[in-house]
Amino acid sequence: MMVDKQFIAEHLSKVRCQNCRMSMEHAELTVLTDLPTGMLAQAKCINCETESMLTITLTESGISPIYTDLTVEEIKNNSKFTTVTIDDVLEVHKILKKKPLWKLLQQKETFLEKK
Repeated sequence: MMVDKQFIAEHLSKVRCQNCRMSMEHAELTVLTDLPTGMLAQAKCINCETESMLTITLTESGISPIYTDLTVEEIKNNSKFTTVTIDDVLEVHKILKKKPLWKLLQQKETFLEKK
């Protein structure tokens, strides 16, 4: 997604650091994921160096902070997006035909059980 730098700066000026309450207008910004409808970024406060994760969208909301203590590397390593394929959808459909969703949600996943 190609978000205009002025758009980002304008919306960052409305976001405050969760720690020192300073405007994040001049925060150091690292883009984590770039999607067609927006982006996920890590912003570092220039005053106290507290890091915040932000979603940046082209909608009215603009930027929404997500408060976390994860580093940029931790977020990048744990946010691998994969595409849902038609086969994935068909597999879920087959499973739901055999068992209602509420029963599946109550069921323990076998890979979590100790053997």
